[in-house]
Amino acid sequence: GWERDPDCQRLLDGLVDHCEYLLTSGMFALQFLVSVLVVACPCAMGLATPTAVMVGTGRGATMGILIKGGNVMETTTKLKTILFDKTGTLTTGNVTVDECLLFGDHQREEILAHVSAVEAQSKHPIARAIVKYCRQALGEAALPVPEAMSTLPGQGVSCTVSHNGRSYTLSVGSVDYIDSQADVLDDMEAHVEAWREDGKTVVLAALDKAVCVAFACSDTIKPEAREVLQKLQGAGLAVCMVTGDNAKAATHVARQLGIPPGQVFSGIMPDQKAMILQRIQQDGLAQFQQSRPTGGPIRGLGAPLLEPMEYDEEDPDVGRGRHSQRRRDKRTYRPLAKPQVVAMVGDGINDAPALANADVGIALGAGTEVAMDCASVILTRSDLRDVLTMLKLARATFLRIRLNFVWAFMYNLIAIPIAAGVFFPWTQWQLPPIAAGVAMMCSSLTVLGCHRGRVPGK
Repeated sequence: GWERDPDCQRLLDGLVDHCEYLLTSGMFALQFLVSVLVVACPCAMGLATPTAVMVGTGRGATMGILIKGGNVMETTTKLKTILFDKTGTLTTGNVTVDECLLFGDHQREEILAHVSAVEAQSKHPIARAIVKYCRQALGEAALPVPEAMSTLPGQGVSCTVSHNGRSYTLSVGSVDYIDSQADVLDDMEAHVEAWREDGKTVVLAALDKAVCVAFACSDTIKPEAREVLQKLQGAGLAVCMVTGDNAKAATHVARQLGIPPGQVFSGIMPDQKAMILQRIQQDGLAQFQQSRPTGGPIRGLGAPLLEPMEYDEEDPDVGRGRHSQRRRDKRTYRPLAKPQVVAMVGDGINDAPALANADVGIALGAGTEVAMDCASVILTRSDLRDVLTMLKLARATFLRIRLNFVWAFMYNLIAIPIAAGVFFPWTQWQLPPIAAGVAMMCSSLTVLGCHRGRVPGK
């Protein structure tokens, strides 16, 4: 039979030997393949970013800095300009009424009662200071109830009150607001200018277009503010102050803090704060400063900062049916390019639009809930030194991320050739899969262990 045929026997033996060779060689090559797959597992690279961000945000939380997401820390490392609100942010917010002058034939108690009732509706530090002053002067007397109130954010408020048996329109607010509502007396202007020269904030009240009382309010600068701003400037950041206060009061504070006059924006409304921030994002601080003389008005502040994007009816993402017309009618906008990354630090409702539009919005914990909701970072201790700590923490975190990637890359650069057997012809040594697994685990543990260390800024 065929089994006795020498030729067939040799063929079968050769086939068996060949299969045995292929099986042995395949197992040999498979060990190299498994080792390479284990060593090349991107665990270290996958852990490099999330662990660093997790540790960074966790350390920030222990220091009273609540950071809403790792992207905020990344953006913080790219900051070029920081805008600060004045009242309650650079100053303590503990406003006091230094002087109060009455004008015209009015009873002091009745006028203060009406002003106090109106200002009690506001949470602004200046309004709270006026209410406190009036309550101290009035004692426990009941306050009237204002009616038909209308508010102009950042300017003042008007309402209807009863006075001497008649109904009057009472307006309380800044000098510019009252000047648009009533006639300011010449002798009052002298007092207003003198107060402003001393860096005080002036609040006026008018009954039926006749100014009846003037308040001179002052605030104290936070003790750490000047040092913090100097260190920020030393770190290469441009520091600006944006406030709704008058130019002389703002300049008085800026001079004490070392802020250049060209980086002080005074008499700014809440919506204009957001516009200024967007203009700096769009054009850069240097070009934006050229749009106005020092201390002068800002030209083109109301210019649109968003350009329309045409609606594409062929866009498959746009729904059809009864909702399509509504979507077609809604204009879609896209922001212009941002050559400069800008942060905003504030605490009040007036700062909320700017905080929401900033690349990094930083709210103080002692501020309003609206400001904290709009911000991407909350400083629970309301300490300006935490701004420096956050900056150091963000830079340290992303330096660690880069180092993690360098370590993971170097590990793969060295380990993969060894696992692939590049040096096997000379060393006759093969990296077993179990040893490759231990090396991969050690790489991941090294990345995790690198995050143990001193807290930046602590």
